[in-house]
Amino acid sequence: MPPFSTCERCGAAFHQVVGRPSKRCRACRSGKYGPEHRRIRAATLESAYGQPCARCGEVMARGQRLELDHAEDGGYLGPSGFSHEHCNRSAGGEKRRAQLNGHAAPTCAIHVPARRDCPHSRAW
Repeated sequence: MPPFSTCERCGAAFHQVVGRPSKRCRACRSGKYGPEHRRIRAATLESAYGQPCARCGEVMARGQRLELDHAEDGGYLGPSGFSHEHCNRSAGGEKRRAQLNGHAAPTCAIHVPARRDCPHSRAW
């Protein structure tokens, strides 16, 4: 059995069988993307297909990996708030990179420059 870790939030001892080491126990990790997020995603995923991505504006087709995006204030954008997995995670990376470099993070796809290597971006 793997060694136990201590949750950085609540101090509880926990262990994880697979994946990269976690800093928080399962109960503390389920906050923002917990049961409510999963329920909303499951209920609205079918309506997201054929709609534009909230980040890049490209149409989301079946077979593409989609994520329920959230507003910058932490709220949910609703059924039209889905985005491609790549777009959503790229936006999070850009935001974190800006925080680490001390710059203001871009808040929407319009203010993020298009990347040529991204299959979901357009160079306008």
